[in-house]
Amino acid sequence: LWSLFLFFFVGSYVTLGGISSLVSLANSVFQVFAGYVSDSFSKKGMLRFGIAFDSLSWFARTLFTSVYSMFAATIVGSIAIAVWYMPYSSRYYDKMGESDGISHILFRELGFSLGAIVLFLFAMVFGLQAAVISAGAVVLLMLVF
Repeated sequence: LWSLFLFFFVGSYVTLGGISSLVSLANSVFQVFAGYVSDSFSKKGMLRFGIAFDSLSWFARTLFTSVYSMFAATIVGSIAIAVWYMPYSSRYYDKMGESDGISHILFRELGFSLGAIVLFLFAMVFGLQAAVISAGAVVLLMLVF
């Protein structure tokens, strides 16, 4: 959804692709770093901090108006996702090893797919800005559950 919003804002495949490549490179480097850090620190603390930071990044994305500030928000959001996703994945796969792994993977992927469909429909009905705000709210709800 965010990529679609950025394309409408940028309007050029070349610019979007070039900046997205830089964002992906920065994200890849930080994910390796976050993996090392998650082995040393509390997974629960990293998970809470990352989710709160990711949620704030979604809300902040609605405030930016220039291309570069939007891509900066994307980099910050990617870093926040890496911070919470590493400990989440570690805990998820530890729990998955204790029971039937296939049902856990199917349930998670089904949730991702249904969430993407609902968010897309929400964007079509209420607009992209409302969908971006709702994505931040959903990420924030991860702290509760």
